[in-house]
Amino acid sequence: MRMPRRPLAGLGYLAVGGTSVGVATLMLTWAAMVLVDPAEALEWGTAVTERASNLRGAAAERWAEQYVNPRLAGMLVLFSIIPLWFSRQGLAFAYANLLPLGISPDGLMRVEFSEPPRVGGTVRGRIVLGHKPRPGETFAVKLSCERRERRAIPINDPFDMIADVHVQTQEATARLDDGRWVLDFAFDVPDSIPATPRGFEKLALLLDRSGRGGASWVVQATDAGGEHEIEFDMGRAKMGVAA
Repeated sequence: MRMPRRPLAGLGYLAVGGTSVGVATLMLTWAAMVLVDPAEALEWGTAVTERASNLRGAAAERWAEQYVNPRLAGMLVLFSIIPLWFSRQGLAFAYANLLPLGISPDGLMRVEFSEPPRVGGTVRGRIVLGHKPRPGETFAVKLSCERRERRAIPINDPFDMIADVHVQTQEATARLDDGRWVLDFAFDVPDSIPATPRGFEKLALLLDRSGRGGASWVVQATDAGGEHEIEFDMGRAKMGVAA
């Protein structure tokens, strides 16, 4: 069973996106009620006021009346773009983080390895395409290892630099295998390249004051439609491989 790549981050983004959807829905629903049926909006507003406060009857109605206002409705429609933006961003990041490793964020491609990938050996496998390629189409396949590092020369940039630790590229042509279009690849990975951190290694990197992050491995297929990155875990060939 494939597990989500970053479950905690994914759930956090999902909470932000879901909450933003709810806020935008409430804003637009109230604006629509005020503009379409002010009398019903006043009834709802009075009922909510009575339930949420100590006001009753005419006092609750007078309080609700100030919110049954076309200008307020227009402002709600205008400012609803803010929670809508947060909902779009939150749900998109939630999808990307809850998607299992080995599948591209757009869901169009996935990687299958002939054996678990390890540094210090040959990483061999295939990328399963989600579409039929054009006749004679050639794909650029890239294997890369990236790591977050602190900039050598400080600049006014709040983000660290993403450095390429290792990059290999090759061309591949899709072939039909058991009803699926696949791209075969094979890369030789030196044993001096860092593997994906696991367990206590992740904790040690979080506490490392040098600012160096863990290695992130990606296999990428580029076609006419753009780049499709597939993140995966790169293991160690043996104990004691330098990280």
